[in-house]
Amino acid sequence: MVDYALVVAFLSAPTALGFTGGPRTLSYSLAFLHLVITAFSSFPPGGLPFLPYRFHSAIELTVGLFLVVSPWILGFADQFTARSCFLLLGALMMVIAVFTDFDRRRKVVPPPPGDRRRWFARRSG
Repeated sequence: MVDYALVVAFLSAPTALGFTGGPRTLSYSLAFLHLVITAFSSFPPGGLPFLPYRFHSAIELTVGLFLVVSPWILGFADQFTARSCFLLLGALMMVIAVFTDFDRRRKVVPPPPGDRRRWFARRSG
């Protein structure tokens, strides 16, 4: 659900914080891209499970790193509000990507009966 909250944050930031130009375009673009990636990720809130969850997290980490440096790369470092917002959202995305537990889903949802890969992994490990 945090991913959808990030989409809402990217959508509402330009209006709520008064972004113009590049920061506004970047925020709306990231909202759209993050919504698409979240919808296509293979985890419970994803609508069309197509992308592996680890790939989703790698994209989040990469985008988080980009957001941290984007004010200087895209030339809006002098806009305090936009710079602070993207630094905060970028740091948040990196923290989420780093601290996500990928194995929790396997612990919560037991493997289907007859899944020999799981049985073999327990026996050999």
